[in-house]
Amino acid sequence: FLLQEENLTPYVEGALGRTWMVVIYMVSGFLASVASYAFGPVTTLAVGASGAIAGVFGAFIAYSYKRRHMAMWAANLRMALTVIVLNAVISLGYRAIDWRAHVGGLIAGFVIGYLVDQPAARQRRSLAIGGVMVLVGVGVALVLWRTAEIRSIPGFDQLFG
Repeated sequence: FLLQEENLTPYVEGALGRTWMVVIYMVSGFLASVASYAFGPVTTLAVGASGAIAGVFGAFIAYSYKRRHMAMWAANLRMALTVIVLNAVISLGYRAIDWRAHVGGLIAGFVIGYLVDQPAARQRRSLAIGGVMVLVGVGVALVLWRTAEIRSIPGFDQLFG
């Protein structure tokens, strides 16, 4: 992922708080792994933190989007779009990049960041906690679905039974 975590983390942590920063990082990392597992080739193993970093970027995009009427945040959105396009081009040319994990992390981070960035603390907490629970539930459901799909491959039981 083209952004360096140390450049982005202070913005997100400063805006949303340390606890939400950790939640965004961890849940985005989980859902990045889920996306890689659920939608990637059966024979591929992926590791790394880039999906979680993509989640932090997604939260940064959500925060910027809500402030897009101000010039600096509109510029941040244009920069984010440029980074996403560059990453997509690089992913097409370099097969070792797990773009599925990046997309999964980016979406998860965006959703959580959007939900956390509410005007009232009580509304923020309940919306965000509910959103995190739904995202984790979707992740668990995708893992169960993909695992059942893999186990139904002819010959699976003979190889791994």
